[in-house]
Amino acid sequence: MPKIIEPISDSQALVTLWLGGMARIDFQQGKLIKHFEKFCALTRGILPIPNSTDVYIMCYGIPHGPGEIVRLNIETGKVTSRIPTGGSPRHVVALKDGTALISNLNSGQIYHFDPATGKFLHRMYLGGGINTIDVDPSGRFLFISQRELDLVSVVDTRTWKVVLEQMVGDYPTRLDVSYD
Repeated sequence: MPKIIEPISDSQALVTLWLGGMARIDFQQGKLIKHFEKFCALTRGILPIPNSTDVYIMCYGIPHGPGEIVRLNIETGKVTSRIPTGGSPRHVVALKDGTALISNLNSGQIYHFDPATGKFLHRMYLGGGINTIDVDPSGRFLFISQRELDLVSVVDTRTWKVVLEQMVGDYPTRLDVSYD
């Protein structure tokens, strides 16, 4: 089952497949270019690395294996590194400065990650089944759906402080910030 689609050019995209690895497709010609065999428990978010043929893939852990962020070369199909995280790394939001924010559902953490170095710049624990994340157009405010707590939290990424917690009803799963 396809989960995340990440365009990598004007005609190609990577698609994470929940139970079956990942695929590279040509969406203009409607064809499969390459299927990557399963290289971690369950694939989710995709973070392209600028000026590289490598990408970082968020790999769910609980209950199917270790939570990790896997660096994969999309030309060779080889895993070049694994960063253990525990839990279930899930969604990725790339920021204008080249870094990214990553949610980890089962550990309750948010990561500020630098794909150029493969290092975490900041980790923040919020708990509550962090699911989907998104940022405002400036990248300053991070919106987080916490499905176990039935709320959306907003974090100021300059200070890493929660500036709002809003109850939104049962099990918020999807989140999209309107830029208008």
